[in-house]
Amino acid sequence: MKKITLVVLVIVSILLVACQSKSLSDENVGSTKEVFEEDKISEEEAARNVQKENEEYISENVSTEKNSDITITYEDKSREEKDANGNLLLTITGNLPVITIKNNEAATQKIKEYYDEKQKKLEEKVNEYIKYATDNYTLLNTDQVQYWMGYELGETYESARVDNAVISMVEESYEYAGGAHPNTTRSAQNFDTQTGQHLTLNDVLTDVSKGTEFINNYLLEKMKESKYDVRFFEDYETGVK
Repeated sequence: MKKITLVVLVIVSILLVACQSKSLSDENVGSTKEVFEEDKISEEEAARNVQKENEEYISENVSTEKNSDITITYEDKSREEKDANGNLLLTITGNLPVITIKNNEAATQKIKEYYDEKQKKLEEKVNEYIKYATDNYTLLNTDQVQYWMGYELGETYESARVDNAVISMVEESYEYAGGAHPNTTRSAQNFDTQTGQHLTLNDVLTDVSKGTEFINNYLLEKMKESKYDVRFFEDYETGVK
């Protein structure tokens, strides 16, 4: 699936949540490669061209919500953890995707194993946070206890693209451990629908170095144009890499 057309599709979504299927024509792939031929075309113009191609392809071939061969349900993983005296230590909010691909048990199982491992790592973090919260709670004085709300962890998923080529899931992770504010991050997982393989940049780009550089430059450009730029750290440009 090493199709460079994926690069701008990933950029446009700004989530890295899609990749191009093998059904794209060689003509489309060839035009996409112009992104990196700086002598022939500017990056901005190449981005517009490939974005247009991908939008046309998606509108014709991709359903992000419904697919009769693919079913996605979510297991509720939300709960509260309290100490022996009933004091709240940790609130966990989240879900776990259960993806079923019709007539493809092998791919279904491979994706399941991926998310089972993700859930295992989350539970390990839950145990760590319970210990931290317990230790912190014991140090509080009477006045501080009345403001105690416990720690929080969250891990929720939603689909971004679902078709016979790619399944893309967006993950939002949330953490609060008594600091000035919580931390929220968003990431994505992409799977080959036919094999269940978890896709990385090496699987979908012919030149990861150039592809990453192009993505970073595009993101920086969009961040500078954003009306929410005041929410970025002063040195945010150094963090895009």
